[in-house]
Amino acid sequence: MEDSEQMKNIGVRLARPDDAPALLGIYAPYVTGTSVSFEYDAPTEEDFSKRIATIGSAFPWLVCEADGKAAGYVYASRFAQRAAYRWGAEMSIYLSPDYHRMGLASALYPCEEALLAAQGYRKLYARITMPNPQSFGLHEHLGFTRTAVYPNAGYKFGMWRDVSVLEKQILPLCADPPAPLPITELSPAFISGEMKKAEEAIRARNCVFCRSPA
Repeated sequence: MEDSEQMKNIGVRLARPDDAPALLGIYAPYVTGTSVSFEYDAPTEEDFSKRIATIGSAFPWLVCEADGKAAGYVYASRFAQRAAYRWGAEMSIYLSPDYHRMGLASALYPCEEALLAAQGYRKLYARITMPNPQSFGLHEHLGFTRTAVYPNAGYKFGMWRDVSVLEKQILPLCADPPAPLPITELSPAFISGEMKKAEEAIRARNCVFCRSPA
């Protein structure tokens, strides 16, 4: 069946530095046209490639592809730099406009969370520029709770912007927790298994890929 065959062309994998052009094509409009990102200027392909290499050596940076085209990506990074913060990871997700409301975020986030838990991270954080009801809805649906608001934390496009912080505990807190492992030390079989679960979740979402996006 043609529709079923089309739905099979979904892939989730770890990002590579040479993904920079495709992923920057998704990210740059968030920089130049929205306050979702607090960057003023989009990075160059070279700089973005270095980000993927640096972050991807420690944290999972997942790419979702549909019919060979990058549809979106999610990654984690250090919540803050001091040593006592090392068990917290900050989540970031960016989707191509062609693939909004297709269940990608709801599948990629649990995959990222499972990998981070296996690494030993205890808490996840997300910072959301307000207002952004869609992002709030997604994160609350996935178990995040609002814990703080930074009033007038950033200035972009002629306005001061509030930033809300959400968090989710994914492992129990304990005394003397071991330092998180880098993503490179996780079993490739485990990583592959979690990514396959994400692919299956995307395919199962109301046959959304039975229709090619415009």
